[in-house]
Amino acid sequence: METLSQVLHQVEEVNSVKLHFKDFPQRELRISAVGQCTAEGWVPPKLKLRSYEFPPQDGIYDFDFIAQAPKALTPGLVEAVIAVYKWSNYPENLRGIRIHGSENSLLKMIQL
Repeated sequence: METLSQVLHQVEEVNSVKLHFKDFPQRELRISAVGQCTAEGWVPPKLKLRSYEFPPQDGIYDFDFIAQAPKALTPGLVEAVIAVYKWSNYPENLRGIRIHGSENSLLKMIQL
C-alpha cells in the first residue's frame, strides 16, 4: 500500500456538477459536485472557491474539489465523493462554475 501525507488534495475526477438557486430568505447558490477517488476514506470532501484579486471577466468562477487523502491507498478501489458549497450573495457577474479535480474539470454554465 502507498502512504500519503494527511494534507488536502484535489479529488481525482469530477463526474457531475449541479447548481440550485434560492432567493428567500436570502439570495444563495447551492453547488453540488460528485467525484471519484481511487481509494476509500477521503474526508471531508469540499469545494474551495479560488481567490481572485479581480472578478473573472467571463463570469466563470473556479472551485477546487478537495479532500484529505487516506493514510494508505488500496489499489483497485474507487470511492464516490460528494461536496456541497453554499454561496450566499454570489457575484452579480456570475455566468458559470468550473470545478477542478486533479485529472479533469467540469464547467456548468448558468442558464439566463
